[in-house]
Amino acid sequence: MTSFHNTQVHIKLAIGYGIILLLMLAILLVAYAAWWP
Repeated sequence: MTSFHNTQVHIKLAIGYGIILLLMLAILLVAYAAWWP
């Protein structure tokens, strides 16, 4: 049960980091598009 719970925590962390990375990438793309004339 604990190992299953740890797996869920790792999955949540991976999803959270993935969302943060995607948001950072989207912000960089928007900033690049806005900066380009």
